[in-house]
Amino acid sequence: MSTPLVLLHGLSDSGDCWPGVVAHVRDRRVLTPTALGHGGRPLPDVFAISALGADVVATLRDELGSERAVVVGHSMGGLIAQEVALTAPDLVAAVVLVDPAWTAGDVPPGWLADAVAARHTPVEELLAQSRRDDPTWPEDERAPWAAARSGLHPQLAAVPHRWAERDWPASVGEITASGIPVTLVTGDPDRTIVGPSLVARALAAVAEAGPDAARLTVVNLPGTGHSVHRDARPAFLRTLDTVLAST
Repeated sequence: MSTPLVLLHGLSDSGDCWPGVVAHVRDRRVLTPTALGHGGRPLPDVFAISALGADVVATLRDELGSERAVVVGHSMGGLIAQEVALTAPDLVAAVVLVDPAWTAGDVPPGWLADAVAARHTPVEELLAQSRRDDPTWPEDERAPWAAARSGLHPQLAAVPHRWAERDWPASVGEITASGIPVTLVTGDPDRTIVGPSLVARALAAVAEAGPDAARLTVVNLPGTGHSVHRDARPAFLRTLDTVLAST
């Protein structure tokens, strides 16, 4: 039986925001959980990566039992994927980090308030905004992105945020030390979160984990921004296929 695939979305998106991957992967079970505070789900008193990770672990144990999965995470979802691998390594076969939010702090990003305020914006306006701001996205990515706005909790940008609970680049070494391979997907340094210095820190952490640690593979897709998987879908899917073939 093929290894299940788990897709973890970024801040202000939802579990529906992986249409290209879901359509592409047909030989295995795919889970696309929606994070707390998104998609009409309850909002914790503190929006912490540890809480979001525990929520995903509970979902995986309920849905997959003891079966291990390939866990993919974009941006905030990348931090959640790392948290899952660190706290429940028995559930994880491999991790794919798509421009993870390694530089996020404990204050909600300024743009989040605007995203929450767009909860009642007509979808047609949001689609037009998407076409202006992200012209390279495949068309089927736009409607799920726009629809996700309506599901944001109205207080998502108001509660305390805790994103820096770990040294995320360094924790890649902990993940690989437990035998879990990690693939880090990056884009253009001037348009993404994870640039060369953060990549170097992750590579150094894996080297320090010793010769028996699993591998960190770094894949750079030129011409892409923060939503690497949307900006260069075919190249991202080829990268994902390589990971899936090895699990």
